[in-house]
Amino acid sequence: MTIRSLALAAVLVGAGVLAGCGGDDRPSDAAWSVIWDGERGLVPTEAELTAGGRELCDELVGLYRERFDDLTPTPSEGLDDAVDAWTEQAEQIAFECPTDPEILAAEYEALRRLEAEIDAGLAAG
Repeated sequence: MTIRSLALAAVLVGAGVLAGCGGDDRPSDAAWSVIWDGERGLVPTEAELTAGGRELCDELVGLYRERFDDLTPTPSEGLDDAVDAWTEQAEQIAFECPTDPEILAAEYEALRRLEAEIDAGLAAG
């Protein structure tokens, strides 16, 4: 073997090792589900958000920014987009703190749809 072919072989082996390790950085479905349940539990019901008003919303914005990072990485790439969308939706609700019941209901419905998508992705995993 020439030096060039040895170098190429080393690069290919290194790439294979890195590719094999990429999935190891993701948690198991079971471990991530515990985190998911905890983070999802931080989102108050519509009634609780309405009763807490702007003060609660302001607290939630900070809490979400601190805690929702725990949701990544997800167990699979298939969950990444839905989890990102869910965190953005929850943060948007807290940031905007809608007082109009129709808007609030629509925002929470979107959040519930994303939760269902995440739960289905976990069940399929």
